[in-house]
Amino acid sequence: MKRNTLATATLLLAAMFSASHASAQTSTGSLDIFGSLGSSLPGSSEPKTNAIDKVALGDSYAAYGSVTAPTTGPEPCRRANDNYPSDVFRQPNIQGTDASCGGAVTDNVLRPWDRGGGVVIPAQADSLNAGTDLVTLSIGGNDINFGAIASCFFEVAQDPNATPCKGRLEDDINQRYAALPANADQHTACADSAQRWVDGSGRLPNSYSMHPIALGQKVKADAVVGAI
Repeated sequence: MKRNTLATATLLLAAMFSASHASAQTSTGSLDIFGSLGSSLPGSSEPKTNAIDKVALGDSYAAYGSVTAPTTGPEPCRRANDNYPSDVFRQPNIQGTDASCGGAVTDNVLRPWDRGGGVVIPAQADSLNAGTDLVTLSIGGNDINFGAIASCFFEVAQDPNATPCKGRLEDDINQRYAALPANADQHTACADSAQRWVDGSGRLPNSYSMHPIALGQKVKADAVVGAI
């Protein structure tokens, strides 16, 4: 298999910290695997001549876009048509599949994810095949309990008497981080830290809190395209 593994963001936590200063500037179903392993995005349904075949893997930092954007794939995944994989697939020389899914952890890349209620998300890696040329991966934040981190930040911001997040979460985060693969922090292309636009306030319109806004997704897409 031809694989140039390009990790556009390996840890949500690191991206969130580096982007927090920039933010001020700027799912039901049945057990049918939803008909496909991933979602072919707008602009990629028709085969492109001599195109690079790309698969996007990851969690909500890859899957989510604008809150009101149309989505594809299993409903819990919320693969938006203005996320960075979608933008990359709009390039005339790139086609492929978005297999990313909001809430995913590293294990969900390699194994099916049973969401309960008969909803099973296939292993994201099953979207790879012998013709895959490029893989992007954005994973790791949920492995270290990103939701609890984000919630704690908001709580402390609203209540100055709240117990600091470091004291509450540090040991748990360190244990989770140590359990990740040894090479999980390697990457070859990433937007400059000053350009990783993230809604760190939870108040920006049409954006998911603690996630890249539309401009942030565009910056990530440009980083991927520029590295090809």
